[in-house]
Amino acid sequence: MPGTASPAADPRSFRRRLTLAFVLVGAATGAVLVAASLFTITTYRHHTFVRAARREAELGLLPGPARFSPQRLDNLIAEYRTRGGFETVVVTPARTVASSPAVPPSAVPAGFAAGVSAGDLAQTETTVSGRRYLLLGGTPAAGVKVFFFVPMGDLRHGVREFAAVLLLWWALAVLASAVFGNLVARARIKALTESRIRERRFTSDVAHELRTPLAAMVSAAGMLGEELDLLPPSARRPAALLVKDVSRLSELVQELLELARLDAGQESLHLERLRLAQALSAVGRAWDSDAEDQPIVVDVEPDLEVWADRARFRRVLSNLLSNAVRHGGGAVTIRARRQGADAVIDVCDRGPGLRPESLERVFDRFHKEDTARSAAGSGLGLAIALEHARAQGGTLRAANRPGGGARFTFTLPLAAPTERRGDAGSGPDRAAAASATPPPSGRAATGATPTSGG
Repeated sequence: MPGTASPAADPRSFRRRLTLAFVLVGAATGAVLVAASLFTITTYRHHTFVRAARREAELGLLPGPARFSPQRLDNLIAEYRTRGGFETVVVTPARTVASSPAVPPSAVPAGFAAGVSAGDLAQTETTVSGRRYLLLGGTPAAGVKVFFFVPMGDLRHGVREFAAVLLLWWALAVLASAVFGNLVARARIKALTESRIRERRFTSDVAHELRTPLAAMVSAAGMLGEELDLLPPSARRPAALLVKDVSRLSELVQELLELARLDAGQESLHLERLRLAQALSAVGRAWDSDAEDQPIVVDVEPDLEVWADRARFRRVLSNLLSNAVRHGGGAVTIRARRQGADAVIDVCDRGPGLRPESLERVFDRFHKEDTARSAAGSGLGLAIALEHARAQGGTLRAANRPGGGARFTFTLPLAAPTERRGDAGSGPDRAAAASATPPPSGRAATGATPTSGG
């Protein structure tokens, strides 16, 4: 699905897709080779069969006019039977004789018989009693026509055997492609995993090493920012830029450290019941105060409650809103609705949207749209949001809105409905509500600690 994560994020899915690609290439290539080989061999064997049959028919027409006289016709038919390999029908002015009851004189098509002329060996294919024959006709003497029925069963049987052998080899080739593709995929995944581990270890080490000197820089920049008005006019602009860049560097290091903790599984997870209307309104109000020219519109279905980690939930929504405010335009809309067993939260902006090639990479670390490369931001916000969404048993996807702008969809498992305080009633219903439990462990990270609240 567009915008979920890079292929290497799911090794099993990546291995399946790469193996399938090898299988499809092997199957398509093998199918072309099988079809070409079968066509070539079938054509060659058919031509060879026809040449041999015509040569045999030409030899059968050599006896000369005297051998086709009514008195010697029976001996000629007996001779044809002895030679075998074909059936014969001889038509003379006085008699019409067939070498076998299986191929009577009526088996000769009238149109074909009329077209047989002296000096020319005519040919066609015909079916007699369900059997396919190559029919050859010639005129060895005036008024005499001889028709040779050469059975084509052996030819077709040989072609079918050859086709079966080709299909067997094709199947073996496809199987070999699957095995080879799986091995290549495993090797590729191993290399990618090792590369990702090295990259993340390097990022974590750099972030930790920068933290101590950066703390001193932030402190010094803070003091310098308080004294900007006291600086000479020529020094104020460079000093302001320095303070701003130190702040951005501090934000980048903090995000790198957060990613390092997420990769190492050091971020705690405390699941609790959250009422979406309250949680989303709180996030929206916080952003409204920071982005007065881009109001946050919140539209939530009533009585929606989810199992979520409050801090991680705010982090996901804050990063999505930051992305929408920074790269969108106009009002930003947060819309929440029920969909099956999940709550679906859409964060929509009215900016230029995402390029098609960016939909697959929008959650990659350090990925930034070309239009946003000069803007503030490290390119880590959406990657961090994706990790926090997954930790809570949710998903995060990106798409373009039909009317323009980008839409980020955050899903979380719904919590079972509970009775409101002050409602009358007791007994089984209230007991069942009190026993409501968070989603199965397969939907959220291991070690989650469910609590009540909202």
